[in-house]
Amino acid sequence: MNDRGAPDRNVALSVQALDDGITLRVSGTSPTPVATASATAIDFAPIREMRPGEPLATSYRLEVRGLKPGTHRLRFSAVSGLNPAGISTDADIVVNP
Repeated sequence: MNDRGAPDRNVALSVQALDDGITLRVSGTSPTPVATASATAIDFAPIREMRPGEPLATSYRLEVRGLKPGTHRLRFSAVSGLNPAGISTDADIVVNP
């Protein structure tokens, strides 16, 4: 959601596998267009504009496949016109043997 008092433009989400234990793939039914994709990173097409208070109105679907047992890490990043440096958060994925 855009919690600022001004519209934000070119809001883009990226997902990256941070090690070689998992791969990423865009789900065949992802409603959000993809700008670039590889086995380790997916960059979704930017949302042109989000008005103040507007929630994210699109869905992102991807598949994460485990290659090696253990705990692996994903990084989710977002950039926008009002935040070109971006923000990111990491999430752990556990792959069972």
